[in-house]
Amino acid sequence: MQYMLVMERRPKDYMPFDYDKLSQYENENLNTLEGIDHFTSKFNDEEDLKEKLLQANFIEENEFNSKMKIVFKENNGIRENKYGICYKNEQEFLNYQFVIAFLEYCSTNPQAANRIYNEFIHQKDLSPFFRSVLEVMKNVRNASNPKNIYYAKYLPYHELRALTLFIINNFSDIINYEDNIKAGEEHERKRIPIQYNFKK
Repeated sequence: MQYMLVMERRPKDYMPFDYDKLSQYENENLNTLEGIDHFTSKFNDEEDLKEKLLQANFIEENEFNSKMKIVFKENNGIRENKYGICYKNEQEFLNYQFVIAFLEYCSTNPQAANRIYNEFIHQKDLSPFFRSVLEVMKNVRNASNPKNIYYAKYLPYHELRALTLFIINNFSDIINYEDNIKAGEEHERKRIPIQYNFKK
């Protein structure tokens, strides 16, 4: 599937960038989610990204207040990526270790598990790995195969991304951002296992 990073000038009015020029400028494949995320995660937030695009003459000053979106083609139309753009803070958690740690935490918070299940179970074309994870979330305290959450390690990138951003955007009151970012930094520096923790 081909994705595009765009400006939304008005509702459903998307302005694509000069992709050949922007891709060469950033040395990224900006037609994939991975490439777009690798680019946008260099920035702290949307304003930071638009400042860079403005300085590089990819947008005009009168476009600065337009929203950034990721879109893709589906059924002869254009759809927005539901889970938004991945900036620097989100990128810190975009890995299967964080997702598995949160899924393990869900055994103590069935409400969180239920929200994850309801969000994704009716989405089409789910991988068998994601379906196995969701079966655990369906009845997290009495799951017949609770270890199936570890199938999250094999999720395709777009599913790992969607699940990560859903968790970040909906459970910010639970995630100890500062402590967990430090855990990731320690992992990178010392190559030690990441120990994520969540508020009870």
